[in-house]
Amino acid sequence: MEYGAKNLYESELYKNIDSLIDKDILNDKQIYFYGITTAHDYAIKYLRGKGFKVAGIIDKAADERGTSVTTEVEVLATSALTKFNVDKSIFLLGGNHNDVMCFNLTKHGFEEGKNIFRIFEPSSYLIKSKDKELTIEEETEVALGCLDYLDKVTRNLNIDYFLAFGSLIGAVRHKGCIPWDNDIDILVKASDLMAIYDYIENDESNNTFKMMIPGVGNRLPCMTASLIDTRTYRQHIDFPLCVTEGLGIDVSILVELGDDEEEARKNRDYDLKLQNDYKESIIQDTASVTVDMIMEQATLRNTHHKYIGCMWGNTYKSIYRADWFGDTKLVEFEGRLYKAPIGTHEYLSLLYGDYMKLPPTEEQNHNNHVWKNYWIS
Repeated sequence: MEYGAKNLYESELYKNIDSLIDKDILNDKQIYFYGITTAHDYAIKYLRGKGFKVAGIIDKAADERGTSVTTEVEVLATSALTKFNVDKSIFLLGGNHNDVMCFNLTKHGFEEGKNIFRIFEPSSYLIKSKDKELTIEEETEVALGCLDYLDKVTRNLNIDYFLAFGSLIGAVRHKGCIPWDNDIDILVKASDLMAIYDYIENDESNNTFKMMIPGVGNRLPCMTASLIDTRTYRQHIDFPLCVTEGLGIDVSILVELGDDEEEARKNRDYDLKLQNDYKESIIQDTASVTVDMIMEQATLRNTHHKYIGCMWGNTYKSIYRADWFGDTKLVEFEGRLYKAPIGTHEYLSLLYGDYMKLPPTEEQNHNNHVWKNYWIS
């Protein structure tokens, strides 16, 4: 199986925007986007080139973003929706959660087709395969198999990993996967990543699992590594790319950020810019920015600092206290015990607030991820 990415959807986005322009829908309107996505970044730059000004981006993490790093557009809190003029505002949607965002907008008096428009609908562009698609139960078992193997590898190496994000909420709140989200996320420190990779590459007893690191023998765009089951593959949309990768667990990378909040934010913004440049180099099929360059920057800061962060995180909520990850504790997850950060409560509270509270019903579905998983024939 060849893993990589192709730029298939950029022209589709522009075609959809041109249709709105041709119909005179955007003229004399306050143009807003809902959510920070790569599709929105491209759309904003395209609209500027056509002479349109974008008034802002609505995002629930506005207090952690301020302005979009890539477009310098002001990011507004969702509470701002109550102040908008319904007749003069237009909302453009182009992310993985269009249904939820459209639902939220309709509660404030906006109407799809009148002042809500979907400029990119990822699910409608998924490439269908003739291979057998995995069931949700099979996806979960494959991911758990990958997690079991990673647990074994890290114990043999005497290094740590940490259940993270929704998987850690699942462990704490459900003692397993969140019922509507069965993908598994972990964190590992950047200084440990290559040791894990080398162990797996040289494990003669292993003929199922492979560590995928962006830029290491592939052209994968996301700055998240993964441990995959090589019997599977995934078709995934990461605008404007169609990505072919394996099914397994996401391995996000923890990097050192600094000893005070100002330094940590500065390094966080610098890392994010490098990552955006790296993805752009894949989209444009150049080699202007490589993962080696990004990891080199992380390695230069590879000493013990007060603050660390997730490599791909695009808000200041991805800056964590290092002592939260100074040790591990065991938590129950799908009938097994796995490692979690000693500061689980502080970490989850930073990211999600009251993480024990269930999200709204409309957000409890398996359609938040735009991908299909298949068995290799």
